[in-house]
Amino acid sequence: FLEQPAFFLAFLQAFGKFIKELLINTSDLELERFAVYAKACDGFDLLDELDKITCPIFVIGAENDNVLGAQASVELAEKANARLYM
Repeated sequence: FLEQPAFFLAFLQAFGKFIKELLINTSDLELERFAVYAKACDGFDLLDELDKITCPIFVIGAENDNVLGAQASVELAEKANARLYM
């Protein structure tokens, strides 16, 4: 996130006002908890384990996914041997 300055600046431009409002009403403890959760999620990757799922899987993705991108849904469906709806 921070390693991509252009993305970071676009993110701030799009959501800066919203983030500012959130921060006004958020305690330091809540921000610390959020940072811990975000860091945990950042290192959580089970993509190579998806082929172990034995029930049918249906992945729903979006062509204009601004968070992960459409390719993430495609990769998820391929790794999980799942049907993909985009």
